[in-house]
Amino acid sequence: MGESEPEPGAAPAEAAYVELVWLLRMTHEQYLERFRHSSVRRAKRWMLQRNAAVALGNVGGPESLPALVEAMRSDEHPIVRGHAAWGIGRMGQRLNLEDQARQALQAALALEHDETVREEIALALATLRT
Repeated sequence: MGESEPEPGAAPAEAAYVELVWLLRMTHEQYLERFRHSSVRRAKRWMLQRNAAVALGNVGGPESLPALVEAMRSDEHPIVRGHAAWGIGRMGQRLNLEDQARQALQAALALEHDETVREEIALALATLRT
């Protein structure tokens, strides 16, 4: 079997790949459509979005920072907002984007009402270099 051929029974590469920014921003309708015939549907949409926020914090490039900021400011689920804050802090450290990360986190902290999300934002701010 050649190197470019998948193993027998393996899913096509495009079926295994999901763009993280799209995943973080997907609507409920997009979630239902994209994962209609997939075991991924066992997970709730917010769970996938939480995981996308963590993954973007760990491996995302600077172009994905706006998606994390958007999720932290406006996602309906506090767990997604909190993990987006973590991702912003992590990305700020990893990519030397401390100023942008700090600015976004401070702005969100001023508006956030959920105490657990506020704690995540404060922890993310504490990880950034001054």
